[in-house]
Amino acid sequence: MPFPQAMNVAVSAAIAINCYLLLLALPSNAQPYPLPEMESSPVGSAFQSDPEDEFSERWFLLRLHMLDRQNQPELVMQLASLGLRMHQDSIRLRVAYAKAGTAAGRCDWVRQHLLLIRKNATSNKFRQLARDLIYRCFGGWKHYLAAGAVTGKRHSINGRSNAATITAEPGSRFYNQCLVYRGFCNPDRHIHISETRRSAIDLWGYPAAILHSETGADFTNQIVVQMFRRSPSKARFQAKGVALSFYMRRPVTQRTYLSFEMEAGAGEFQRGTAETDLNQQHLSVPGGLGHQLVRGWPEFIWQIEERRSFSGEGTTQHAVLGTKIRRLWDNDWLGELGVERIVAEHAPGAARPDSVADVASASIRFPLASKGAVLPGYRVEGEARLSKVSEQFSRPFFYLASQHADVTSSSAVSLSFVPESSSHPKIEIAFRKDRIETPNPLIPKQANNITLRFYFYKFSS
Repeated sequence: MPFPQAMNVAVSAAIAINCYLLLLALPSNAQPYPLPEMESSPVGSAFQSDPEDEFSERWFLLRLHMLDRQNQPELVMQLASLGLRMHQDSIRLRVAYAKAGTAAGRCDWVRQHLLLIRKNATSNKFRQLARDLIYRCFGGWKHYLAAGAVTGKRHSINGRSNAATITAEPGSRFYNQCLVYRGFCNPDRHIHISETRRSAIDLWGYPAAILHSETGADFTNQIVVQMFRRSPSKARFQAKGVALSFYMRRPVTQRTYLSFEMEAGAGEFQRGTAETDLNQQHLSVPGGLGHQLVRGWPEFIWQIEERRSFSGEGTTQHAVLGTKIRRLWDNDWLGELGVERIVAEHAPGAARPDSVADVASASIRFPLASKGAVLPGYRVEGEARLSKVSEQFSRPFFYLASQHADVTSSSAVSLSFVPESSSHPKIEIAFRKDRIETPNPLIPKQANNITLRFYFYKFSS
């Protein structure tokens, strides 16, 4: 019988009209919403009023935006609830209801809505927003276990060329010393490389325990204890170690945040049959500042980092200064441009000279298939990346006559299978090609690497 349905529509329309009339009576100088995320909310999109779409989703979103600007979360909840009765599948109306309920302190009322948004939303922006609101209402420290594995075919297991012998250039330190002691050393002879560096299958495994706390946008704490073990197919290149890291992110203003990280670790690395093992400890302290000029514009990120490693060969120090421009679109495309300068200082007497490296990179990540289109429970993403690194050395290597620069041009593509549930691992297949311009005979002029990554995590609370 259609009469009850008609009555429901009539009553709903009457409530909506009352809310709208109340809106017109509100003072025009009301304060904006106190939530920092509200300005960038999808609810705040500019919709033009159209009498022909009365009580449509568009009609409700326009009025919710006006109520939001007047700082009326209770009325936003009432009108959004009415809209959901008429448009039950609307993610935008559900987002509006959840945000208003959070601002009004009605977290228990919006919990189910937030879970539905996080589960059903097709946009990463909506899922991220639901996660932020869940942590704002029900946040606290969460702990979970994670495990990952990385394997693939590497052109060179330790980044060296396949050259078996090299010759010292006339004028190099090695050549000049041989001239002085010609009776014991022939400067024109070939220097034999004790081990030929060939391609191999590389395998890394790393379990981790993570403590994570997030209370709204840009307010994050995380502590990670991670172990790793490397077991390549080429003998005497194994490695193992452990690292402890702390990450913190804090909002400064509505569109600005600060990030800080500290990591300390230790590891043991094998470097081949002819070289002694390397026992090394490291400490890194990165910091960053992120800012978005105008809503919808790219995000600017400034980073500074200090890294130090300690071993029997002395202390190595890296200072990193970089800038990134990042843009996330509503269709889940993510673009990034970045530049970095890395200053490396090695211990006095080290075989490798100090250097300065300039890095330029560009990447784009894009969705390829929605959930379940290729694999059940997975969505598919693709990524393409280009980078160029120019490293200038402060002095010549002992077998080269003059100082030089290595220029590495890299291109990479990857395919990621991203699970919608934490019970499935994330899978990534990547291919990378490097072309290197260098006079150094120990550096390969070209390298092709294929990598397969697995990452799995499980919440324990």
